[in-house]
Amino acid sequence: VSQPAVVPAGPVITNIADVEYDGTYTVKGVVAAISTRGFVLADQSGAIFYYNSSYSADYQIGQELTITGTIGAYGTGLQLSADSEIVEGEVIEMTYPQPVIADATVIDAFISDTNNKFAQYSQVTGVLSISGNYYNVVVEGTSNQASFYYTPSEIKNQLAEANGAKVELTGYAISVSSGQYYNVVITDIEILEMPQPEEPQSYVYEWVLASGDMDNGAAQVV
Repeated sequence: VSQPAVVPAGPVITNIADVEYDGTYTVKGVVAAISTRGFVLADQSGAIFYYNSSYSADYQIGQELTITGTIGAYGTGLQLSADSEIVEGEVIEMTYPQPVIADATVIDAFISDTNNKFAQYSQVTGVLSISGNYYNVVVEGTSNQASFYYTPSEIKNQLAEANGAKVELTGYAISVSSGQYYNVVITDIEILEMPQPEEPQSYVYEWVLASGDMDNGAAQVV
């Protein structure tokens, strides 16, 4: 009598919220946010960042992935290692949780907490500050800032003329850098108010003679 074929058991799937630093796990979720250094993977229990300094994959938001790898950490943010094994699934519609309103108190607490943590879906409102390739959001009530984490150029290019604008930034806070930056992988950004252009200043000049010589006089503001 022939015996039924034995089907190999698949990997044991662990909820993202149950993984721990330095352990090796298989997790399954969807791509929730994308940067040029990796992506945020989310399931019903939580979210974690997958980091790769040579990231070049073309995953979509809502792409289902099964990832087996070791859990590391950077800037108190838990991460899946770059050498993780990734199996692709289908693309589904992404549904985001209600974001944490990341005001000064929330940002300060996130930065001061030295425990390793999962990605936090959050919303930040403040003033956009652009300095070269660095895009940050200045939040009232704290000297700490929300920082765009390796944001794709197509998003940055849309904001090139918005320096000083009031913005609403939504995305996953994944780590802390330099003890003051709340690093966010962006899912959405909205300009709430563009900065007002500076009004031209008018001056009254008075001609000051140099030793009575009209040719060597100089104008000064009065």
